[in-house]
Amino acid sequence: MRLELNSEELDQVVGGTVYINGNKMKMKLSHLNEIYNLQGCEDYEAMMLATQLYAQYKAAGDRAFETAVKEAFQDKGWIQP
Repeated sequence: MRLELNSEELDQVVGGTVYINGNKMKMKLSHLNEIYNLQGCEDYEAMMLATQLYAQYKAAGDRAFETAVKEAFQDKGWIQP
């Protein structure tokens, strides 16, 4: 059975290790064991950037992908260090 999902119904998962909750505007990096409040962005912007980074880092491993996401989000001011 196929279900249609949207950001209001559940957390969006990118790459299996980055979780973005649009309702609470939070991001969890599971391998780095870190949770951040998202600010200054929409949930779809955060998901799009994480998806783009996943395409670039999928062969590098989960920790490298999460580190790239964290750095990119910090550079945009979406999370605080």
